[in-house]
Amino acid sequence: MMTAAPSAGLCASCQWGRIVRTARGSSFLRCGRSDKDPSFPRYPPLPVRSCSGYAPTEQQTVDPPAL
Repeated sequence: MMTAAPSAGLCASCQWGRIVRTARGSSFLRCGRSDKDPSFPRYPPLPVRSCSGYAPTEQQTVDPPAL
């Protein structure tokens, strides 16, 4: 799972989004769908407001502690 700023748009909560960090310290959001489907840009311009390939990450829920 990635940790991206909400200002990245849909990519921040998409299961296909990956953060790529360079040796110089820069960070880029990469679309994993682009590996198999070239119609998706590898590095989309941010923020992404709509995407036909968007798939939300599965949020794990934790039960609150019993009192």
